[in-house]
Amino acid sequence: VDLEGFEREMAGQKTKARQSGKFIMSDDLVKWETVHEGPHSAFKGYETLQVESSLAFIGEDQEYWQLVFAETPFYGESGGQVGDEGKILAGSVEYPVVDTQKMNDRIVHFVKKAGQPPQKSGHFQLRVDEKRRRNTACNHSATHLLQAALRKVLGEHLHQSGSYVTPERLRFDFTHFEKISDADLQKVEQLVNEGIGQAVPVCTLVKDYHDAVAGGATALFDEKYGDQVRVVTMGSISQELCGGTHVTNTAQIRVFRILSESSVATGIRRIEAVTGEAALALYNQERADLNEVTSLLKADTHQVVQKLTNLMEEHNKLQREMAKASQGQASDRIKELMAEVRTAGNAKYIVARVDGFTMEQLREAVDKLRDAMNSGVAVLGAVHEGKVSFVVGVTKDLTSKVQAGSLIKAVAAETGGSGGGRPDLAQAGGKDASKIDSALQIGGKMVCELLGK
Repeated sequence: VDLEGFEREMAGQKTKARQSGKFIMSDDLVKWETVHEGPHSAFKGYETLQVESSLAFIGEDQEYWQLVFAETPFYGESGGQVGDEGKILAGSVEYPVVDTQKMNDRIVHFVKKAGQPPQKSGHFQLRVDEKRRRNTACNHSATHLLQAALRKVLGEHLHQSGSYVTPERLRFDFTHFEKISDADLQKVEQLVNEGIGQAVPVCTLVKDYHDAVAGGATALFDEKYGDQVRVVTMGSISQELCGGTHVTNTAQIRVFRILSESSVATGIRRIEAVTGEAALALYNQERADLNEVTSLLKADTHQVVQKLTNLMEEHNKLQREMAKASQGQASDRIKELMAEVRTAGNAKYIVARVDGFTMEQLREAVDKLRDAMNSGVAVLGAVHEGKVSFVVGVTKDLTSKVQAGSLIKAVAAETGGSGGGRPDLAQAGGKDASKIDSALQIGGKMVCELLGK
């Protein structure tokens, strides 16, 4: 194959396509066409959520039309913030925007393919989903308050290592060397809510990068910044370099609630949280759950913890009594089993079904039977709470004839189960309880054959 020649021809075809204004296939398998030469992707979304604009590029793949406009209010996903959704109007035709991505220097609007493709001439009305943007802004601004609170509670060593902001929730990753205590998490949550309650104006200014950092603005350690940066300031609480969308006053966030704190890597912790409507919905759900619990317990709210504590203590006491009674019954059953011991060759053996025994009780029974037989093999099977279990024990003097691991595999296989263990002790689980008797019969036959050799 002449690869060099093929590549030359492909390059020539692409050049001709560009010159003729036809679609070309880029490396990411998207066909792009230049509709209008000139500036594009001017972001107006800080000031407005509606813009009239003209089409600069149109692309398509198998699922989407990808539209790039001269101006747009749509935020393209970047800096940990998801892209906007909304709609584009071309006359009476409406195109739902399902995602917006920032690709190099282009803000690309994704429109699901349906009906006719967008017209290339004329003007379009671009409208961002206002509620979705507002919720996203609340969560993004909350991450700034969260970082400030974390640094105040845990120390200045803490730095952001990543974030993900959606309309539904926020995720914030940061450097820290240990799990955060519940008490410290409560302090952090309280500090964020105090910042919200203070109704602090959120100001944004474009500054020289070095001036912004020198003025105390927090920057991401591994982020690359241009000469001019956008500084988002929340009074004396927070000052960060950020290109995302934010509320104009912290009071708009309404409320902040931490959902979880966890480890995502060595030295990296993660907090997930909700704000606004999602946080209020969580409070309402918890209140409904608490009301249901108080109703079930027939107790007032302030009595719930003590009532549950008393119930747990009573439950644990009953569990201990039941375990003691079960142990006594198991001991009695083991004594009865000694009467069922048989002989094969010069050794003793027992094969028995003891329903109700747990795996632990089966192992204990086998140990006692081996000790009592002095030289022998014990094969026990049981069904306990619907689960099939087997244990095989062999005294060490007989392991040259009978291997517990091999024997139990054959027994368990009859019930669709499997297991294994040492030559002198093995256990297994089964699936089909209706075949436990036939499984034990197989075990008994194998023991007799092996011991009779």
